[in-house]
Amino acid sequence: MKIIVDKNFLTKDQKNFIKLHIFNTKFPWYLQTHFLDDSDEKNITNFFSHLVVRRVEERGNNMSYNSSFGPFVKEVLDTFCKKHKIKYKTIYRSVFNLTFNNGIDVCGTHKDHYNNLKHKQLLIYLNDPEDKNTPTVILNKKRNTIIKKTYPEQFKGILFNDEPHYMIFPKVGLRCVLITTFN
Repeated sequence: MKIIVDKNFLTKDQKNFIKLHIFNTKFPWYLQTHFLDDSDEKNITNFFSHLVVRRVEERGNNMSYNSSFGPFVKEVLDTFCKKHKIKYKTIYRSVFNLTFNNGIDVCGTHKDHYNNLKHKQLLIYLNDPEDKNTPTVILNKKRNTIIKKTYPEQFKGILFNDEPHYMIFPKVGLRCVLITTFN
């Protein structure tokens, strides 16, 4: 599968839902102190997240929502997949991430699942960040060549396989992304 970048797949209602429900003072954000594996000192950082579907490695095959936003996330995934004729069986993980200037420039290169689980990954940029120089960088399997660098634009989605990747933290303002992995 090739990388798919789509700037126009969300419905008007989905965009309005994001604006009204994600970017308000009542949305529950939770502080995280480790971006990846908490046993690795270089991954200590601060950001906020809202977990919608727990990792399949933690929950097994029993997929359930950890958040009332679960049905909305599934609807958004279905909208993207229908447009691009992609079939899937289950959501492996879904989370909203909100990053900001935390004194760290770059998160560690990673895959979103611990056990080399084959998956597809959909990132949706939910805001138009003040700092535009905050790309997601996708690498080849050997982690030595950049395959794609994509910059955040509100409502843009990018789909890729389980390639290693990293992101640049904003110097100013906020960067908000919905991440969903699935098979």
